Amino acid sequence: MIPRSRGGEDSWENMVTACVRCNVKKGSRTPKEANMPLRHAPHKPHSGLYFEATKHIKSGLHQEWQKYVIGS
Repeated sequence: MIPRSRGGEDSWENMVTACVRCNVKKGSRTPKEANMPLRHAPHKPHSGLYFEATKHIKSGLHQEWQKYVIGS
């Protein structure tokens, strides 16, 4: 996993979620460099989850999610 700030791809395999506090703590380092092991390997979500997230974004309910959902 390479941070986007260091040229990492904008893909499901290079993306994880974190609370603001943990994201700030990790900064521009990889999870390994930050000594923050991932609970699960990144993967493309099941289509149902993607559909639900996209539905909420398009409805205007959670526009702040848009930057985290590729293709929305």
